[in-house]
Amino acid sequence: TETPVGPMRWFRVLALRGRNLVSLATLASWRFKCFFGPGLDAVGNRIRVFSASAHIPACVMLIGGVGWMAGPACLVPRHSVQLYDLCCAGRWQEAMQLQRKLWRVNRAFAKYNLAAGIKGGLELQGYDVGPPLPPQASLSEAGRAEVKAILEDLGALPPGTAPG
Repeated sequence: TETPVGPMRWFRVLALRGRNLVSLATLASWRFKCFFGPGLDAVGNRIRVFSASAHIPACVMLIGGVGWMAGPACLVPRHSVQLYDLCCAGRWQEAMQLQRKLWRVNRAFAKYNLAAGIKGGLELQGYDVGPPLPPQASLSEAGRAEVKAILEDLGALPPGTAPG
């Protein structure tokens, strides 16, 4: 019989394909748990969940996620590892405080373009990564200034490493 549309069908399809890692971008952990909770409970440890949204990794980790993937982690790796460690230690208040600090990076990426934000930020950190592939534009001067200010504020741009 066909599994009804919804989380159980989604998990069944993944299980049938032999997948054991699920990426979910969600709006809030309670919505995630309400929608996907029955599927997560049904599959137990056979599927591991990680967040594909840089905005809410602590929320996903709180309900059993095992990590996340995110462009901003390229620019703030120490902060991302610290966030992961706080989540693994169950220090949710501290994790949420850190996640809120990192939201500025996410907002800048959403405002200017993910590839431009990452590449512009890496250039500010001294890495020669080249421009984004067309048709994406490079980070504008305003974007560069905003990303630089955010990275400086987070301590991810040591003095003297940023050109111009």
